[in-house]
Amino acid sequence: MITEEINLISALNKQIDFCLSNKNYRCGVIVSTREKARIVREVLSNLLPVPNSVVKLTSPIYDSTARFDNGSIIRILPSNESIRGHKFNGVIIEDEVSKEFYLNYVRFALLPIWAII
Repeated sequence: MITEEINLISALNKQIDFCLSNKNYRCGVIVSTREKARIVREVLSNLLPVPNSVVKLTSPIYDSTARFDNGSIIRILPSNESIRGHKFNGVIIEDEVSKEFYLNYVRFALLPIWAII
């Protein structure tokens, strides 16, 4: 497991770069509260390159998705069982999300990116 503490803007910028350079890349942003989901949504909308993506708010509470022209997405989700069934290549996890939640839910949602070397 690779873990590192970085700020939200740096983490989102890395995931936006991955989304722009990889077709159908999936990123999840796991947050603990509605207020933090709103903050992440605002930061994400300010960082997105306008001609390449659209932020689609699919719910007024937590669930927001940035969809890219190449099929990639960045999805903001609450730290509850609604994460089940989602698959992600990369995940940003808020520091207040418990390790138990990561072990029981998030790690099963991760998909590796395979590269031919």
